[in-house]
Amino acid sequence: MKLVRDIMTPLGDYVTVHERDPLIKAIELLKKSFCRDEKGVVLGHRSLLVLNDHQELVGILTIRTILSAVESVPIGFSWADFFAEPDPTGLQMPVREVMRYVMTPHVNADDRLDEAIHTLLRGKVNILPVLEKGKAVGIIRAIDLFAAFAEIVTKNGS
Repeated sequence: MKLVRDIMTPLGDYVTVHERDPLIKAIELLKKSFCRDEKGVVLGHRSLLVLNDHQELVGILTIRTILSAVESVPIGFSWADFFAEPDPTGLQMPVREVMRYVMTPHVNADDRLDEAIHTLLRGKVNILPVLEKGKAVGIIRAIDLFAAFAEIVTKNGS
């Protein structure tokens, strides 16, 4: 039986930002993870991890969270807006003001996949931090859980 640790993404393999960094930096980092496949489909991370001064995971910032935070930004805004006081775009606000704190919901590295699916659904999120001895060691995404589930049920159904 597979455990969360078997399919999680280690923290070091994911895009990260510091909690005091401005939101625009998070947007730029997330954008760098994007690429298009041969069909033109955009691939890349749908979230990034937020670290503190001790390089500990303290938050998760998703594309949805970013879009919600900047919902009122006009599409054709001027770069001069970045230097205006106060920040009319909201893009200079610290990431910690809009991130989701990670300790709830979360899963443990030794949890079974069905437990992780339940936690993900109950929490109404698409990404969960993975803890080991109370410390974040990775993340698990809905797509990771679905892929593992699909592999199990199609193998058993064949």
